[in-house]
Amino acid sequence: SRQQVVAMMRSDLETLLAMPFVPFWRQMLHDRSVRTMIDSFLAHARRPVAAMLAAASRNEERRQRALDRSDVDQGISRLVFLVLHRCTRRTDRDTQQEMSEEFYAQSVYNAWLFDVAKVLDICALFRLSSPDATHELVADLFRLVPAYWDDVGPAVSIIRDALDEMRTRLVTGSNTRASSAAAK
Repeated sequence: SRQQVVAMMRSDLETLLAMPFVPFWRQMLHDRSVRTMIDSFLAHARRPVAAMLAAASRNEERRQRALDRSDVDQGISRLVFLVLHRCTRRTDRDTQQEMSEEFYAQSVYNAWLFDVAKVLDICALFRLSSPDATHELVADLFRLVPAYWDDVGPAVSIIRDALDEMRTRLVTGSNTRASSAAAK
């Protein structure tokens, strides 16, 4: 059930956050299931705007379901954000253990802990509720792993091309409908 999945996610994320520096990083870099869980959350979590619209619904049952789900999602969302934030730290404040900048950048990039799509998901999910923390996370990530800057250009080109194609299809579709209506 959804409740069991949420409880398992919560437990796994809390366990991960409680780990000392080296075991945390070992888990993040080598346990694909952890990355898959976080990636899945980022890709499928309800965006804040959708949650606000559902909560504002006049349909009482839909509104209550949205509010109930929102409380659960916020708890998991907070834990996911804390894990992601910790992934932008190459130094442990408590123990002073650290990874070299080069090792950190290569490890994070090669393990696909982040990519441009995930950064966009992070911004979509967390920017409204935590603008300063989200800005810090993204800024630190791009500062620590400069290779992500090389990925932004191609990603923006793909997004621009997709939007241009959508605009063309919408214009073509509306012209086709207008022509059909005029012919009647």
